[in-house]
Amino acid sequence: EQEDSQKKDNPEQPYGQQPTNSSNATVVITDAGQYDDVIEVRAFVSDRYQEGTCKITITKDSLYVSKTTQAYKDARTTICTNPPFDRSEFKQAGEWLVVVEYSSQNYSGKSNPLSIKIK
Repeated sequence: EQEDSQKKDNPEQPYGQQPTNSSNATVVITDAGQYDDVIEVRAFVSDRYQEGTCKITITKDSLYVSKTTQAYKDARTTICTNPPFDRSEFKQAGEWLVVVEYSSQNYSGKSNPLSIKIK
């Protein structure tokens, strides 16, 4: 009967450290697009409910633009705040790849790359 309470905390895990298997959060990009001179990326963590940070990285060959933003708890998921990227931050037009990485005290995860067209 006491087994469930013992599974919640791992006494061998030092406080504040990532678990050994830290890639255990599912990050989903729901929208990535250019709206006039602003590029927006919306993402959320579908299976973890813990505040942390999201790092949004947009790459094309050796070029990249990256921003780190807060991840906050919504009704049932963890939402990545979507900071605007100004079009002037992108040195070239064309196809770019977006990846969002989530990190919190206990969890981390990375989205699948998503292609975005920058005009």
